[in-house]
Amino acid sequence: MSNISDRIERMIDDLLDEHDGKVEISRNRLAQEIRVVPSQISYVLSTRFTSSHGYVVESRRGGGGSITIRRINTSSPASAILHLVREMPESISQHQACQVINSLQRSELIDKPMAEIFKAALSDTAYKYLDRQLADQIRSQVLQNMLAVLATLSKEVMIMICDQCNINEATIQMRLTRNGETIDLNLCPGCAAKLQMGGGSMPSLFDSFFSPGLPSYDLLMPALFGSDFDR
Repeated sequence: MSNISDRIERMIDDLLDEHDGKVEISRNRLAQEIRVVPSQISYVLSTRFTSSHGYVVESRRGGGGSITIRRINTSSPASAILHLVREMPESISQHQACQVINSLQRSELIDKPMAEIFKAALSDTAYKYLDRQLADQIRSQVLQNMLAVLATLSKEVMIMICDQCNINEATIQMRLTRNGETIDLNLCPGCAAKLQMGGGSMPSLFDSFFSPGLPSYDLLMPALFGSDFDR
């Protein structure tokens, strides 16, 4: 079994190399080429092409066993989860959400009880009073938020999520003062740059802390974790 699995893994890796890290294959056709049963292809995908190994595998319903495999460049489970957040489409179905959750469970990034909680929160039943398009859009945002929290709870790497976008890793700490009130923020480089350039370009975050009015922020202490922030 090991030799067969190795052969399947090498063939898929070769296909990924030939197609710049993303390939769509037919499970049944690949099984015929290698002369194995489709279940052996499924076994290799579920054990060697997981998110923790740096891959995203998506099955297409009704596609005759078609599978899309993408190679991601990550250094930790937390990074893999954040990559999923960044790649998340604006709208996803219950079936697509369950695929992501099942992949996380197979990769042991979440356990079965947590997976069931995720699925309940993302099920069609939870959005039954919304039209399908709006439900799928909200489902995508809910899943992104849940994954962002999951990334911060990673056992291997404790990371901080940007206070503004709630997606990217926060690597910059800023202290801002407005009307005599001060707040410490953890931001990703992109949000920090927007704040420095535009001042009032991100009202959604600051309006909950500061009184209304035209923003005028005093950047007192921008600091890159572990080193000075380049002003």
